[in-house]
This record gives sequence, C-alpha cells and structure tokens, in this order.
Amino acid sequence: MKAKKLFALALAAAMSLTTLASCGKTESDDKDSSKDTKETTAATTTAATTVESDTVLTTTAVYVEAPSDMKTDGSYTKNFNQSMDSGKYTMELSYSILGMEIPMKIVTDGKSAYMEVTNSGVTAKMYLTDGKLYTLEDTSKQYSVEDYADDIEAAMGLNLYDDTYTFTKTEATQLDGVDYYAEHFTYSDATLGDLECIYYFDPTTEALTKLSMISAGSEVLSMAFTKISDEIDESLLKLPDLSSYTQVEATE
Repeated sequence: MKAKKLFALALAAAMSLTTLASCGKTESDDKDSSKDTKETTAATTTAATTVESDTVLTTTAVYVEAPSDMKTDGSYTKNFNQSMDSGKYTMELSYSILGMEIPMKIVTDGKSAYMEVTNSGVTAKMYLTDGKLYTLEDTSKQYSVEDYADDIEAAMGLNLYDDTYTFTKTEATQLDGVDYYAEHFTYSDATLGDLECIYYFDPTTEALTKLSMISAGSEVLSMAFTKISDEIDESLLKLPDLSSYTQVEATE
C-alpha cells in the first residue's frame, strides 16, 4: 500500500502542527493572541463543519438490491489502482481519525510530492524532494527538514490496497440517500489488528468516493475524497525560498 507512506507523513505533520506553530512564541504573544486564537478556532470549526457536511459520508449504510451490471469481483478497487499506478496525481480529501477531521491535499509527479494538511486552524505544507522532507508553517514562518530514507518513487504510487488484502464481497449501498458500490476487503494491520476496509465507488463514473476502515465493528478511520485526478499543478512541487523562515528541529 504505497499511499500509506504519504498519508502517514501528512498525518504526522497534522499531529505536530501545534508544536511547530508554537515554537518561538513569547509569553506576551500567547496572552495577546489568546482571544484571537479562540475566535479563529471557532471560525475554523464552523468552516470545517460546513465542508464536512458536503463531503464526509455517514457510516450507516443501507444495503439495496444490486443492479445486474454491478461487478462482484473486487475489480472497482483494482481498476482504480491500475489507473493511478503512474504515481502522478492530485488528491484532495478529508481524513477522519481519533475524532478529528483533517483536510489534506497531495500532489505528486511520481518523483516528488507536495502535501498540505490543516489541523486546529493551522496549515502545514510539506515538500518531499531529493531525499529530504521539508515541513513549513507559514503563520510562524518556521520550517523543519529531515532526511527521507525510503524510496521516494515507491511512496508515490496511489495503491490503496495490495495483495495482502482479501476481497470478500461487493454490495450496492446507499449513504445519505446516495447510491454507491461498496467493495469489502479484510486486512491485518500491525497496529490496529484485523480490519475490514470498505471502498465506496460512484456507480456511474466508478470514481472512488470514500475509504472506511472498520475494527471490531467500529470505524477507526475514513477518507472522504473530493478530488482525485491525474492532472497536477507542477508549481506546487517546487520548494519555496526559505530565507524568510526560521529552521526548527523536526518533531518525532
């Protein structure tokens, strides 16, 4: 599952945003900004809720009679992976985990990547290039850099499942009154244990709409995709001038 690496990097950045953004603040800065922070957080929460209502699907599925032309061999997921195997794509999604909704954007040309994640009203921009991972936070004008030892090109392929997944069934499903084809796979994760992975596809376009991971009957994480395209903005892959930024230690 090559895309796991990019999602893991983006999620790690989201978790460390508070630390990165707070580095270098003085006590007076914290006091002066406390009111603004509360107001900004409230506004951000309101905005995020609006976006989520448009993009994040509920996990309560209503199963309906399958149409005769619905494929039942797991091929929607397999065909999607094959169509994106070049590693060149733009992806926008909402990543839901641990009660948080984290907007993400990933752009890659197969050799380098740009990732953007937002958590608690703070946005991190990540650049994976030339064996280095740069994480920038524009508000505080700070950045960190660390070596990236893994094969960058291998991390770019958009494979959301691999041969360790076992296909179990395809069902015609309705979520929030909208029809989907849901392909079910089982998978054993070293951290989360035995999982059921459900991939939701638009019946007409066969576009991937949502990925849900279920453990012990409860959803542990989900991804609601708002855009997946093989078109990219190459300007986003270029590392910006860091002369106006202050370097800080990368958080582990």
